[in-house]
Amino acid sequence: MTTIGDVVQRSVSAWGTPYVFGAKGPPPNPIDCSGFVRWACESTGVDMPDGSWNQLAHCRAAGLAVTIAQGIATYGALLFMGTDGAEHVAFSLGNGMTSEARGRAYGSGSWQSTGRPWSAAALIPGVDYGAPHPGDEYMPLPDIPDGPPGASAWIEDYRRLKNLEAVILGGAPSDLTQRLDQLKADVDAIKAKVGA
Repeated sequence: MTTIGDVVQRSVSAWGTPYVFGAKGPPPNPIDCSGFVRWACESTGVDMPDGSWNQLAHCRAAGLAVTIAQGIATYGALLFMGTDGAEHVAFSLGNGMTSEARGRAYGSGSWQSTGRPWSAAALIPGVDYGAPHPGDEYMPLPDIPDGPPGASAWIEDYRRLKNLEAVILGGAPSDLTQRLDQLKADVDAIKAKVGA
């Protein structure tokens, strides 16, 4: 059975594809929102009709409607806009972001899912949502290039976070306590400088 990770990763592979209403792709040719979802499903062996309203009806007929909050929090759930999903559809990445062909001004890619006027959400029939997917495992913070000390506050903060990450993942408890104490002292020093 196809996993939801297969379907979503297929959609991610099409980020950057231009959006044209009514276009069906396949990427890299222009595509619209329902064509984007259908292509990601069909190219991984999952049946999905055309048209966002038909896609919502297909999911509902299989008994897979979920609340909007559940959809936003579920990796690979479909999020719909408009009456009966007639205006738009997107994949939820389960982390407050989407994978979608959003519109002519945006193209296809990833945007925030929260704070948008979703009207319905559903799971995709015939897909395994229980299999591990990207994001289930710990992803370490990427390294950043070294710069001169104090080059910018965010670089210094990031270095501290990387150091804390290293301690949490492999350091002794006393190292963690030391690092946390140092981080607290650093925050207190910053507050004193700005008069907070």
